[in-house]
Parts: sequence; C-alpha cells; structure tokens
Amino acid sequence: WGMARLNQAYWYGEAIQWDGGGWGMLRQVILYNFGIQVHYYAMADFTGFQAIIDTLNGITVPVDCPLRDQRYQGPGEDGVPGLEDYALWTLPVGVHQMDGDLALWYARSRHSTMEFDRGRRQQQILRAIWIKAKEEGLITQIPDLWDQVTEIVQTNIPLSEVITLIPLAMSIEPNDIENHFFRKGIETVAWQPPDGQNVQLPDPTGGMQRLIENFLSPPTQNRLRLENARIEIYNGSPNESWDIVAADRLIWEGFAPLAMGPADQSDYTDTVIYDYTGSSKGSSLDELAKLLNIAPDNIIAEPDPNRTVDFKIILGANYNSCVDRQIVDPATME
Repeated sequence: WGMARLNQAYWYGEAIQWDGGGWGMLRQVILYNFGIQVHYYAMADFTGFQAIIDTLNGITVPVDCPLRDQRYQGPGEDGVPGLEDYALWTLPVGVHQMDGDLALWYARSRHSTMEFDRGRRQQQILRAIWIKAKEEGLITQIPDLWDQVTEIVQTNIPLSEVITLIPLAMSIEPNDIENHFFRKGIETVAWQPPDGQNVQLPDPTGGMQRLIENFLSPPTQNRLRLENARIEIYNGSPNESWDIVAADRLIWEGFAPLAMGPADQSDYTDTVIYDYTGSSKGSSLDELAKLLNIAPDNIIAEPDPNRTVDFKIILGANYNSCVDRQIVDPATME
C-alpha cells in the first residue's frame, strides 16, 4: 500500500490479481479514502461505449462550453491511421445530436479543459443515454435485452436487481438527480510529488468531505423548493437553442424549467429575468440570477397573484453558459 493516483487502482488490482480484480481493488480504495461503499459497477470499453449510443440512434446533448481538441478525421490515402489524420476541431455551445464517435470524443477530450470537467461531461453523456433509452421504451425491455447488454457491458449487477430498479428509472425526471463532481481549488488542491507529476490532493480545509456529505445526504428542503419553482426560458439571442442550453444548466441544479423557444425578438442585448412572485423570502430568484449570471439591474419585479409562471427568463446576447467551468484559455491551444 502507498500513495498513488486514484486511476491506478483498477489496473493495479488487475496486475496483482486482487480478489475481485481491478474492480475489487478500486472498491476498497474508494471505501478506505472516502468512506463510500460502492456495491456495483458497470464498465464498457471504447467500442462498447460507441455501440451503446449507436444502438440508440444517437443521443441529444446540450453543450454549455465550447470544446476544442484534435479529432480523428479518418485514415488517409494509405489507409493507415496516423497523426496526420487528426485535425483541430471545435464543438460550439448549443444542442448537438451525437453518434457514438462524437460522444466518445466529447467524453474523452481534455486538451481545452481540466480533468474534472471531463468527468462532468461524462455525467452528461450518461444522463443523455438514460433519457434516450427512456424515450425509446428500452428501459422496460432490459430483461429481454439483458444478454445483448452484457455482451458490451461488464457488470456485477444481477438482472434481478436491475428489474427492481426499472420503475425508479422510469418515474424520475432529470432534475430529480443530483450531480456531484470535483473542482480544483474547492474539493482538491494541486501538488507536485518528487517525480514531477501533476496530481490533486483532497482539500485540507474539508472541501472534499463536504461534497461527500452532500452526496450521501437526502435532498434538502431548499432543493425541494427549487423543484417547485415554475420557470420559462425564452431565447432572445440569435444563437440557436440557447434556451435549451440554459434550461439544462438549471436542471442540473434541481430546477424544472421549460425551454420555450424564441422570444418576441432576437436582439436582446442583456439577459433579463421577470419575477412574478412578489416575494423575496424563500424565493429562488437569487439562485437563478447567480446560475445565469444575471445582473441586479436586469431583474424586473412584476408581482402577479394570478400568475401561471413564477419566473420568465429572456436570454440576451450577453448570456454566458460557460460559467464555473474549469477550462483552459483557447489561445493556449494552438
């Protein structure tokens, strides 16, 4: 035993033939370091990952930060893959239909982002897979498809356990799911060991412990309040599908907004929010303004006792969906 990167645990367990292999070792490392008991796992290689998404005929992913990295363009004239077959490629902010190849690139890329942002994007992909499978009615067919599933996914989850989870998978909504991920400088701090590697250590002030406690705790009354806020988002910019991108951002935080499409005009300069509640106590207004980076001057109070919606948000050209994302300056990527 000794200090090492967390991502070495699986391969070390495989190499020494640990009881349960790499999964058994990783499970013990997570339990020892974080106090989290992980009972089951599911694992697919790159080919299996692509096959899952292509079987679903692709997935829909709202992209809130542009992603720029080298992407494989296909073999050249000689038919042999090489570095010359890669080109710098940018995925802009917007709603994208992804096949297995694009989803794999999106999930793996880290040239323009921190490693932790890659983990966030992988959560996006998993959520999109679940949503698409639910829409296609495939979740209820899992018992019949189990043999096919286990051909591309390695797992220790017994089918009997999966069957008990099907009603839950069908009944919950995206905003019912809490998502947690590490952030550099908040849950972790940078450290360089004697061998010169760049690694992250748990934050000594307890940031990681607070995240773990939040992960293990039931939903708070504050989150339940967010779910009840009635929110409509309109796109007042010339940028396509920004209302869907903004709605997805709020869904990740526990809100249940509706993306309403284009506003009455597409040349709004600033993002504005109309507050029809007339109440500051227990309101979701502050959280909405923070998440969407809306200035106080652009918050308009119009109390309406007969309202059918609590907040109306109109996105302007200044809307920045890439807030609180740990990315690298694109100028450094040339």
